[in-house]
Amino acid sequence: MEVFDAGFDEEFDGCLGEVKRLLDVMGHVHDCDVCVPTLQNHLREIRSYNRVTANPDDKIRTKAVTEIIKAQHSRRLTLYSESCAIIDGWVVGNFGQKILQSMNKVKQ
Repeated sequence: MEVFDAGFDEEFDGCLGEVKRLLDVMGHVHDCDVCVPTLQNHLREIRSYNRVTANPDDKIRTKAVTEIIKAQHSRRLTLYSESCAIIDGWVVGNFGQKILQSMNKVKQ
């Protein structure tokens, strides 16, 4: 859509903006999907280290990592709901037809 944006009017620009907004939200969902497993691996490594460490003072606290994982899960859920709401709005608003109509309006 970005390639063809120069050939269409403001209505197409608005459609492109809506698509970009969804892609942005979905990108953040993906970031959470990548971040959570990485943090979970890190947490497992810390816990493994803590199990074999004899000196209690050498143990690494895990609360911060577990809280970040919970926050990322919550963030992902919120963002996923937001992306679903955008798509639902497209269905209700017949977004596909809106794009097609906007492509009939060429810039002068």
